Amino acid sequence: DDKRFSTVLQRKCNEKQLEELVAAAVAMRKRADLLADLDASGVPNAPVNSSRDIVEDPVLWERGFWQTLQHPVIGEMPISRTPFRLVGEEQFALVRPPLLGEHTWEVLSKELGMTEDEHAQLVEDRVLY
Repeated sequence: DDKRFSTVLQRKCNEKQLEELVAAAVAMRKRADLLADLDASGVPNAPVNSSRDIVEDPVLWERGFWQTLQHPVIGEMPISRTPFRLVGEEQFALVRPPLLGEHTWEVLSKELGMTEDEHAQLVEDRVLY
C-alpha cells in the first residue's frame, strides 16, 4: 500500500528503498519457505544456487549430469557432464583432471621430440616439475 511502490515508475524511482525492504524481509526467511510462498502466490522466482547447491542437487545426479571419479590427491570428486544429450549419441567417458605436470614428459617427448636428458636438465633447473 506504500505509494512509493504503487507503480512501476514509482518503484524505479524508489528502487534503493524497495531493495532494502525486500532484503530485510527475505533475510529472516528460510530459502525453502520463501520459495514455496512465492510459488504459492504465483510470483515467478528461482533460487540463486551456490556451487554446493548444484553439486548436491538430487535431480542433477539422477539425470546423470554428475559422475563421481577418483582423484589421486583429493579422493572422490564429482565431475560434470555436458548439460544436454543428443539422441543417438553416446556420452563420452569422463576422466579426472590431470595432476600438475602429469603429462609434461609425454607432450615434450612425443610432440616436441625432447630427449630424456633435455627433460632432466629442465627439471634440475626447476623449469619443470
